[in-house]
Amino acid sequence: MVVSQIKQITTEKLTLNPEIRNIFEVFYAQEKNKIKINESEAKIKVSKVASSMAILYEKIRNAIDYKEEHLLRKNALDRILKRRVFISDFSTQLNGERVAEPLLEELIRAGYLENNSFPEKDIEKVVKILDKYFIFRKEILKRKWDKHRDELSNWVITMAACEIELLLSKSDEKQIITSSMFKTISSYISLADSELTEKEKKLQIYLSILRNFLKYDQDLLSLILLEYHYSNWYKADYELIKKVSTDIDVIRKVINSQINNPLGRKIDRITKKWTVYYLVLQDIIEQEGANKTYQLTFQEKKLVDKIIAISKKHYKQAKIKLHRSALRSIIYIFLTKMILAILLEVPVIIFLGDELNYLSLSINVTFPPLLLFSIVAFTNVGDEENTKKIVKGVENIIYKEKTEKISIEIKKAKKKSVLSTSLFSLFYLATFIISFGLIVWILKKIDFNIVSIIIFLFFLSVVSFFSLRIRKNAREFVVTDYKENLLTFLFDFFSIPIIEVGKWLSTKFSKINVFVFFMDFIIEAPFKIFIEVVDQWISFIKEKKDEII
Repeated sequence: MVVSQIKQITTEKLTLNPEIRNIFEVFYAQEKNKIKINESEAKIKVSKVASSMAILYEKIRNAIDYKEEHLLRKNALDRILKRRVFISDFSTQLNGERVAEPLLEELIRAGYLENNSFPEKDIEKVVKILDKYFIFRKEILKRKWDKHRDELSNWVITMAACEIELLLSKSDEKQIITSSMFKTISSYISLADSELTEKEKKLQIYLSILRNFLKYDQDLLSLILLEYHYSNWYKADYELIKKVSTDIDVIRKVINSQINNPLGRKIDRITKKWTVYYLVLQDIIEQEGANKTYQLTFQEKKLVDKIIAISKKHYKQAKIKLHRSALRSIIYIFLTKMILAILLEVPVIIFLGDELNYLSLSINVTFPPLLLFSIVAFTNVGDEENTKKIVKGVENIIYKEKTEKISIEIKKAKKKSVLSTSLFSLFYLATFIISFGLIVWILKKIDFNIVSIIIFLFFLSVVSFFSLRIRKNAREFVVTDYKENLLTFLFDFFSIPIIEVGKWLSTKFSKINVFVFFMDFIIEAPFKIFIEVVDQWISFIKEKKDEII
């Protein structure tokens, strides 16, 4: 099958959209390329014994530093690279040649890359990326007068980690879907009363697609915008690197303002739905193959059945992910916050001369996990109504005749008067007082002392915030609109202040995570050196064995 040779595809008067035809072309080409992979090509290989130890370490490390699962490799790259740069600053000259291969080997040992799959010839690509950013960092470190120099240096290394992550995750299939989504959504959205130009509007739509479809975080988006403002950045020479290092303060402000543009979040609500439709189509192609999926477009009923089956599969996976995320959150909260709080609770109570309240101690230990799993139990990850909307959405992007002629107008938030802003601020403050005041009143009624109350409120806030995060991730395939009623209004009224405090506490306490500091600066460096030595020793033994035989 060669899709491009077929001028027009119809199924009972339904015509395939040209963008979808392009998607089939790319997927089909990639399927053919996979068959032609050269198995004799030399690839990086590490010891399975050393790898098992490294994987165990990473599981422990990730348990005490909660991050989204899809960002684990990028964050590991950032952490490993900063450690190796730190060590190199005290020993040898820093260059890509020295760092690239050990970095990739460490990623493979830790399970972030498949063993014996990364071609040795591609190491040079990583070397070039590293050399560029090491020169960039060197230029930043020349700024002796800059008090933000160390922070900028760390940012440069993070950008290096992001570019390596983009290299490792490069996919023509995702690129063509991203392009198709961009054309579709751009044709639908118009911005009313906006100060943004057409170019800036398209940039916000593109960033929204990266956030929702490719799950890029702020670091990855920063790299994309760096390339957007300096079009040759990925192949930058010394002159361009020097220019960017000179402009760094200005360009970072511009990048941050573009990432945090309020209109971008409004566009996210629209992009989120199209992300689901394209993900379902992508899943069908990956499961059935481009050729068979292409043939399914001739048989609408069979295609609909497949969309329903894929949707149900995602609901099931979302439930599993929801429970796994809840468990990870509880482990993270317990290891990083609960142990310290409970260890402090008893001594402080005794120091203040109060009596131990075993009921309050029991509640503070059992309440956080019970609350989290209760919220998880009532989380809807998709229903029949949602599936019907997904079917309609997927057909919308596949068939010309079913493409809706719609225009979505996004309005800029109206500026509020000083009086209304003040009144709303006072009202919001009142929600804080009512929410926390009511909880404190109940806790006092069951003889909680001040220390136990503070600990209870701390975990209530943190767990509520984590619950919201994992609910949001689990509901990625929900495209039906949020239904508001009196009950949901009351829930939001009392919960939003608690969640707000939880977000603030999580952000602040994540910066002073004692366990992460201990793992990264005391344990990791010597442990990873030990694993590297074990790997090299096993390779040496194998070589000796081969010589004897």
